[in-house]
Amino acid sequence: MDRSFFRDLTTKRLFLRAITSADTDLFFQEFSDPVVNEFIFDAEPCRSLDDARKWIDWYTNDVPDHHRWVLVSKETGLRLGTCGFHKWDSSNNSTELGFEMLPEYWGKGYMAEAVTEALGFAFYIMKIRRVYATTYVANLRSQRLLEKLGFNQEGRLKDYFFFHGKYYDQFLYSLIKGEAEH
Repeated sequence: MDRSFFRDLTTKRLFLRAITSADTDLFFQEFSDPVVNEFIFDAEPCRSLDDARKWIDWYTNDVPDHHRWVLVSKETGLRLGTCGFHKWDSSNNSTELGFEMLPEYWGKGYMAEAVTEALGFAFYIMKIRRVYATTYVANLRSQRLLEKLGFNQEGRLKDYFFFHGKYYDQFLYSLIKGEAEH
């Protein structure tokens, strides 16, 4: 798939641009941070810049089922975090939402602003009908964000991730096009 399908997006306070190799340091900073990784059970934390490069290579290859934007502050030019889609299933018009942010920017509404714009892109450009997300049952911040954006909790996925010798339950959330205003 031509990666140019995914265009850059703009919100009141943010630029959302495609992740590139120039974001290796941001990706490493995010995914090596124990606070950011507290509720991530589907991948090991980044232990090196090389780990971060491998993830960015995965996001920027030509496999059409995922895309990641970097959130850049219009005011400061600082990169705050990332959000995007995984497992895009064009036959069923669904995709999974993922998002992470450096802790110093939590609680300022940036992620809600970015994800709202990304959801509009999913529904109207990607022609998605259903966006879903999973979150660890103790990850209250992510749950509040999803609910604020109109997502509904569909249920509990028991023993969904096996990570470091332990099983972790996740809540499954979804948003159907038309259920929330974008």
